[in-house]
Amino acid sequence: MTRRLVDGWKNYWFRPAPLLDIAVVRIIIVGYQLHFLWRHDFPGLLSRQARLPDALYDPLAVVRLLVAPLSGPVRPSEEALLIVFWATVALGCLALVGLLTNATLGFFAIGNLFMQGYLYSFGDYHHGEGLVMIALVALALGPSGRLLSLDSILRRWREGPRVRRSVSDEILDAESEFARWPLLLIRWVIALAYLSAAYLKLRPAGLAWANGHTLKYYVIRDGLRLDIDIALWLADQHWLTVVLSWFTLLWEGSFFLVLVFPALALVYVPLGVALHMGIHVMMRATFFGFLACYSVFVPWRAIIQRLRRRVGESGSVV
Repeated sequence: MTRRLVDGWKNYWFRPAPLLDIAVVRIIIVGYQLHFLWRHDFPGLLSRQARLPDALYDPLAVVRLLVAPLSGPVRPSEEALLIVFWATVALGCLALVGLLTNATLGFFAIGNLFMQGYLYSFGDYHHGEGLVMIALVALALGPSGRLLSLDSILRRWREGPRVRRSVSDEILDAESEFARWPLLLIRWVIALAYLSAAYLKLRPAGLAWANGHTLKYYVIRDGLRLDIDIALWLADQHWLTVVLSWFTLLWEGSFFLVLVFPALALVYVPLGVALHMGIHVMMRATFFGFLACYSVFVPWRAIIQRLRRRVGESGSVV
């Protein structure tokens, strides 16, 4: 029995998987995070936070851990924060193109953890960024730079004439037993995040949360605060707020089914895109990090293989 459990565990997490899938996910998530840092003006955010009084600063455990080896003050200076930002961006660019991928991606993840933890150390917490931080760490520990990277180009160049296969064949056929678990881990974190969200909605008031009034309150609040006309229109449609409330509960509470039945991702992922885009339009809440991490549900190699076959078939017909 123990042996079967161990074999089942290894087969679930470490069954050979396409290297192409994890490579594409690396490009999407790293590219998203670089855009996030620039779009949200992290140099300005860090500079403003650095000028706040020390009394408001309560460093999170991750910040204390990362600054501990430096034997310096727990609160870094503004200059040090800006150095961390630019170094993180440079490392992210290297991770994006795949040069020394695991190392640069690992330090890129650490830089983002530090900066995000520093911003949170002033008591203003948001839950949209945590998923991307976990995803970056997972990708840094996996073979995410084996394909679609400068590392792979340099490896082929070093191997020289010993390489007989075409680049396209190598990209489509290459697999690794370590390419599966990072993507599975990110899927689990997404599913658990949604399950937690459903639980926290139901815990205070049970199914009464879905009576439409709770959603209406938040829509009105943000609609008035941000002057969003469509949000105020939605608040007047009580039946629609009830439908959307029930949809949100059912979708979040059952999203974990994609872990058991992967084919359900064809339904749940598009619905998730629609849900998060609707939240953005109605409340200006940005959960684009979740959308970037949805890339772990896409069978990239299978899609490219299918497109390749169709192109080949159309070419043979011509």
